[in-house]
Amino acid sequence: MRVAVDEVLAKPGLLALDLGSGAGSASQAQADRFYIELGLWDRHPWFHSLATESPAVEIADRILGGAGVNLFFDQLFVKEPSSEQQRTPWHQDQPYWPIRGNDVVSVWVTADPVTAETGALTYIRGSHRWDEFYRPYTFGSRTTAVRGIDGADIPDIDAHPEQYEFLTWDLEPGDCLVHQGRAIHGGPGNSSSSQRRRAYSIRYTGDDVRWDPRPGVLENITMMTTRPITLAPGDRLGGEAFPRLRR
Repeated sequence: MRVAVDEVLAKPGLLALDLGSGAGSASQAQADRFYIELGLWDRHPWFHSLATESPAVEIADRILGGAGVNLFFDQLFVKEPSSEQQRTPWHQDQPYWPIRGNDVVSVWVTADPVTAETGALTYIRGSHRWDEFYRPYTFGSRTTAVRGIDGADIPDIDAHPEQYEFLTWDLEPGDCLVHQGRAIHGGPGNSSSSQRRRAYSIRYTGDDVRWDPRPGVLENITMMTTRPITLAPGDRLGGEAFPRLRR
């Protein structure tokens, strides 16, 4: 995975987003870097194998109940050392996405040791069952609400930590976290001076998920895949863009 990540960073794809100030020397700009890329399964053979053939698929299948699994999309997240300003804000995943349903899981795999210092994810216990879709926010040092997508403002979790139960784990390379698409989670930047944090998240869906291109979310569809999407509202996921992996 580390070799594959370096290959991707050396040649970014069409769905890459390179966050960072870009200010100062080359070493300073690199230190502030938070790199995100989607659609790697469709352009890099190693990530294709991990997303479609690895134990990640079996993990998703078991958690979704064994009725079937579709690959939704994938994302690479690289927080370089000393990128402490590049935080991941508290958020749910599903409000960013043109789908509805409960059978949505992300398998988040790390290539590096993960600690609070390097940007470990933290979850709000039970939040995947809250009856609310919260307005999505951009990632990075300049966090703002994503324009055009409706939703309630997420609670000010940091101001009232006593109201919540937090779940977080230190991870070793090869470990994974799995969460449902409405679980509220977030993480700090990488304040380590030497340790990178390279993680790859694969999004899978089950049979109750339907295509839901809500207003404002339509603009984000092209970020997930460069493959043609032929779904109508209410369709199950499938086709070339969202292939079936388990039946």
